[in-house]
Amino acid sequence: SGNIYHTIDNLIKENKKYDLINLQNVLEHVINPIEIMNTINKLLTKDGILVIRVPNDFSKLQNHLLDNNYIDNQFWVAPPDHLSYFTLDSLINLAKSCNYHVIDYMSDYPIDFDLFEDHTNYIKNKVGKSSHLKRIRVENFMCNISISKINNYYKKLCELGCGREIIIFLQNI
Repeated sequence: SGNIYHTIDNLIKENKKYDLINLQNVLEHVINPIEIMNTINKLLTKDGILVIRVPNDFSKLQNHLLDNNYIDNQFWVAPPDHLSYFTLDSLINLAKSCNYHVIDYMSDYPIDFDLFEDHTNYIKNKVGKSSHLKRIRVENFMCNISISKINNYYKKLCELGCGREIIIFLQNI
């Protein structure tokens, strides 16, 4: 993570500003997400947008799966790779504490639904490739019907605590 801070510091020193910054699968790997969020804010233009994508860990769905013995461990806990964990609520709280306005949010495909049944449970059985292929087919099918409707579906899934990842769209205040 030292390299990302060095790069960001150099961009700030050069007074670089961006209309859009995408932090995709970054925040879960840093010890201090507040520090990186505050630093990134210095790189955004006045109306700039920050998009953050993180795993939806300790979600309502994962907790339910664990509590009801569909899985027998918190497979998402992965130190030293993952150092910070987020739900929609904790990510919104983080954003607000760092002076960002939440524009929108959504999740992605709820692949953890596959964990409800033994023959599709990619944690207990080696069926990850099949689960991934099903995800691709279902998403392609739904996107061919309506991208705006699937985006609404993913927003509602996020509100339910489902979806493997959370995507949040922020603007600096």
